[in-house]
Amino acid sequence: MRYGNFIEQNKNTNTAKKTKSDLNVWKRWSSTIGARRPNEHIPRNELDKLLCHFFINVRKQDGTEFEPSTLTSFQRSFGRHLRDAGKHYCLFNDKEFAKSRQTLESKRKQLRQQGKGQRPNKALGLDQDEL
Repeated sequence: MRYGNFIEQNKNTNTAKKTKSDLNVWKRWSSTIGARRPNEHIPRNELDKLLCHFFINVRKQDGTEFEPSTLTSFQRSFGRHLRDAGKHYCLFNDKEFAKSRQTLESKRKQLRQQGKGQRPNKALGLDQDEL
């Protein structure tokens, strides 16, 4: 068995679907700014700038903001896609993508301040009078 076939056969199908879905969000967003190239064909410095713009401005189709965790999952999907496309750089570590990482974190912070991403706390213990 070839390594590539083995790896391909054992990829998580849900992860592949999520990556494809996130790339469709990228395509939809990039078409609104007139950038129609796939992200693997964009030079690193330009991709970093586009990612900054994406994280600040991307919205759901109904115009509402995405959850902070969804923005992070976009970054992960894009990184996975670039790696699968044979790119030897990393959105999470390489200095060329520091600005987009900072932008993502700032956007996540802004959204949390607006009440997005507020998951309920873990179950609290019962008080003595609630027993």
